[in-house]
Amino acid sequence: MSAVSDYEQRGVKRSRKADSSFQSEPQKRAKAVEYEQRGIAVLPSEVLRLILSYACISTQDEGCMVAVCKRWKALVENIRLDKVRNFAFGKKDWEEHFGTIGDEPPVPSNTWKLLHGRCPFGLGKRIKDSHLLALIPKTIDGEKFSLNSLIQFINGDYNKYRCKISERASNKCITEELGNRGILNSRWILITHSLLQGSKGMGPPQRDALIKKHTPYHVPPVLDAITAAVCHYLKTGKVFLKEHAYMRCYETTYGNWSGPRGPISVGSFNCRFGFHIHSFYYDTVGSGVGLFRNLSDPDCKYYKGFRATARRIK
Repeated sequence: MSAVSDYEQRGVKRSRKADSSFQSEPQKRAKAVEYEQRGIAVLPSEVLRLILSYACISTQDEGCMVAVCKRWKALVENIRLDKVRNFAFGKKDWEEHFGTIGDEPPVPSNTWKLLHGRCPFGLGKRIKDSHLLALIPKTIDGEKFSLNSLIQFINGDYNKYRCKISERASNKCITEELGNRGILNSRWILITHSLLQGSKGMGPPQRDALIKKHTPYHVPPVLDAITAAVCHYLKTGKVFLKEHAYMRCYETTYGNWSGPRGPISVGSFNCRFGFHIHSFYYDTVGSGVGLFRNLSDPDCKYYKGFRATARRIK
């Protein structure tokens, strides 16, 4: 009998130890924290990433999460990358509106930080509020993407795109010279929504000084400028180059005037004619400076070898 009673007593002691009611408050708190940490740790990274993507996390909180551990840092970076892709006009948008574009180049790792930085042009905004991030593809449906192919897409189905590119005489002179020129590789670009303040009608010396001041920004090529204008309209329904506002481009042409070669300008959107592409051999009041960055080519090799590149891909 004594052996049975001893066994029963030992069982009672074990049950009391297992019962949380016999644990002290610090032990209970430590146990709860252990269970909580273990529960988060066993979640797959994909599930945890999905949960965190729906949470309203501030930039400051994200900075704290990055400092927790390597896994959380990777999760936050992936969430930031998803936000960048949702903000940008990327592969998903191109295939929705135009067609298959093939492989998408990787978004630079510092893009999220760049978008949340201050606008360098004194507009009192963040870069994400004053710029458009867009992908310029090399091909669409296996065919070379160019100025002419963009015009065919936009003007071929007005009911789908709800905008068009003017086909006036000056545009035709430009498309005959530059219309079939493509690009060597797909690239991500960051371009301003509007002209730089005070740049309209600015003379060449002042304009060149303004552009040089904002390196690594440059004057955009005509293909990038008109594509960005169209992409911004399709993405947001807003126009950032309204009537009588022209963004100067990198290339020059004769246009439809019998004068010297002049810079090409893009913009002046109106409901009747859509976007315009003009060549002015003189400085107009409405023509100003809008700048872009080639994020896929930070060393600006595009500009250093522009003429040689144009000959190879023409």
